[in-house]
Amino acid sequence: MKVLSIRQPWASLIINGYKSYEFRSWKTKFRGRVLIHASKDVETEYLGRFESLGLEYPTSAILGSVEVTDCVQVTEEFEDKLIAENELVYGATRGRAGYGFKVEKPVKFGEVIPANGELGFWEYLEPEEVMDLMNSIEYGWIDSEGKYYNCLNKDNCNNYKLLKAKDIINNGFGICWDQVEVERFYLRNNKINIRTIFMYYEDGIDDDSHTFLTYEMNGKFYWLEHAWMKYRGIYEYNTFDSLIQDVKSKFVVKINNNYENERLHCYIYKKPKVGLSVESFYEYCKQGEEIEL
Repeated sequence: MKVLSIRQPWASLIINGYKSYEFRSWKTKFRGRVLIHASKDVETEYLGRFESLGLEYPTSAILGSVEVTDCVQVTEEFEDKLIAENELVYGATRGRAGYGFKVEKPVKFGEVIPANGELGFWEYLEPEEVMDLMNSIEYGWIDSEGKYYNCLNKDNCNNYKLLKAKDIINNGFGICWDQVEVERFYLRNNKINIRTIFMYYEDGIDDDSHTFLTYEMNGKFYWLEHAWMKYRGIYEYNTFDSLIQDVKSKFVVKINNNYENERLHCYIYKKPKVGLSVESFYEYCKQGEEIEL
């Protein structure tokens, strides 16, 4: 859903129905319901002005939603009219320019949603929405010359390079390494504890590996899986260790009967650089935090 980030105290004034215009230097044709996000910055010089309203001013959080119903160019006459109607709110500053977004029908959430913000309208996605979007990504990859491969193996791995998330979204293909970066991109504004995991079995011939994304929310741990079609979905666990052990048990089934536990490795890795080759991706992940299996 679209979101608009606003500094405090203005975000709380809007979501509590005291302010019906949000002012920007740019105009919009968008009409419809948007989420209101209170950015991390607070214009503290205005807080005392609204003390009598008894409002709270949470930051870095989504407070609720409103409907954007109009976009009006701000003139001196329009500003004077607003101040005459509501001097407390609109008389706080004068000499505005640009545009006023008309916002109506505020809905205040019972609990705020922690989130990072961006400039302009941006998208906030729940993990379930991310899973729906991931369905547009098929397993496979595209090399620099536009050639498609339905898997990554020792015969074609020299042509592989890790792409930007937006490029993977545009071409519609990605192996697990790529798909994790798309998931990371979609969830970038959620203030949930995201961990990306690299698991591989070292056999000295053709190491088998899998990457996947996990997150922590409300005291629970979740495995978000799309690339591994057999287990596509979101799985809930009481502990991070139980999550890892479950993925391990499924991963081990893929390995031959000569499985040896000491050959299985697992690392938490941070966002990698674009353009990594297969070899450099492995080396990068192995520099992360190792998980005892």
